[in-house]
Formats: sequence, structure tokens, C-alpha cells
Amino acid sequence: MKFITRSDWYGFFALCLDHLIMLLFLGSICLGPLGFSSEFFYTRILPANAIGLLIGNLFYARQARSWALLR
Repeated sequence: MKFITRSDWYGFFALCLDHLIMLLFLGSICLGPLGFSSEFFYTRILPANAIGLLIGNLFYARQARSWALLR
């Protein structure tokens, strides 16, 4: 089994683009209509979002690897 294939790179860049768009949307909503302070957004929301994305992506990578090994 190859460690990384072409479709893995496509998925990686699609996921990066999706997260970038969601962070831009989250920033515009939080700093605009919801009225959060920029200090709260940059020191609390963005770091928490980054940690959540990292943990989620590591979990999904582990899950995909275990399912691939079962085949």
C-alpha cells in the first residue's frame, strides 16, 4: 500500500481550501454582525478552531488508515 497517492494530494488541498473558506466566513460573521472583539476572536476562537481541526484530521487519518488495512 502506498503511503501517499495523487488522490490524497487532491483531498489535502480540497480540505485546506474548505478550511480557509470556513475561517474567512467565521471571521466575517464573528467580527461583523455578532460583534465579537477582535482580541477575543484572535486569542480564543482561532486557536480553538485550529486545535479542533488538528485533532479531527488526525482522527480521520487514523480511521482511514485502519480501514485501508482491513481491505
